[in-house]
Amino acid sequence: MADNTEQFNWIVTIKENLEFLFAQVPNKQYGVEEYYIYDADKADLSGWLCTEAGQLDVIEDMAGWISPRFQIRFEMNRSLQIFRPDGQPFLGFGELETLQIQAEQRADQLAKQLSALGIEPESAS
Repeated sequence: MADNTEQFNWIVTIKENLEFLFAQVPNKQYGVEEYYIYDADKADLSGWLCTEAGQLDVIEDMAGWISPRFQIRFEMNRSLQIFRPDGQPFLGFGELETLQIQAEQRADQLAKQLSALGIEPESAS
């Protein structure tokens, strides 16, 4: 069960972070341009890149590899780390949820401060 949980966590982390990065991209296309396999037990990452002829070629060195399509960077230390184009690490679901809660709390604080100044946040625009 632990193996399945770890694999599931990686799938969700990658999916959610990519959705976040490309939420505003209207021209998403489907098809395999890149293919990656991560074995968490062995801390082994393999990758393939699609050629113009449609063949998948092995990526020889995955250390520091930057995805041509997504511009995300793969690093291997004790385990896989993936970084967004801005250099920030991919976050797990719990970390993303925490950030969302913090942002909502900050927005509530700012709304209260505006109200205290006589500005109603809903009509401030």
